[in-house]
Amino acid sequence: MLKRISDSNIRNYSIFLRDGMLFSYYEYIGQDYELDMQKIGEDTTTQEWWKLTDPMQKPLKTRKEGEKWSVIEEIVHFSGTNSPVTRAQRFACVAEEDPLRVQNVICPPGVLNSSHIHKLTVFHKEGCLYLYSEFSGTKTSSDVENSADRIDHLFSQISLGEQTIQWKSMREVFHTD
Repeated sequence: MLKRISDSNIRNYSIFLRDGMLFSYYEYIGQDYELDMQKIGEDTTTQEWWKLTDPMQKPLKTRKEGEKWSVIEEIVHFSGTNSPVTRAQRFACVAEEDPLRVQNVICPPGVLNSSHIHKLTVFHKEGCLYLYSEFSGTKTSSDVENSADRIDHLFSQISLGEQTIQWKSMREVFHTD
């Protein structure tokens, strides 16, 4: 199954979990997304995996016709580097917010460039914001704790106008390069 994912031009695929909600992030590097997704769906190993996992997943009521999983809207994106970052740590979090105010998400200028953030993307779906980030620069357990503090501080600066967003971290439960 992992080989099929890779052969279908998906890289940096992570799944995060919080309070029964799954959030996934991946990067597609191919030329024909529909064909690559079709090949995943035709793969017998993947079909067996879905037979096992599908009963454990409840699709969102708002998914579009033909969607197995709901696609969410990207509203903020930052990529600090085009070159691959080795040993990047991935982090995701979620916040419940008023969907009418979501388009006002603000990330102060210069904040991202002064951190170890390599990627940061904020998505919106059904009144929730989902944030995916990659950062590096940690070597020891104390560095990890300090980075987590810096990340929490950074995310607290992403706001809806004057109101700070209250983020809740999600646990990564799957990753493949």
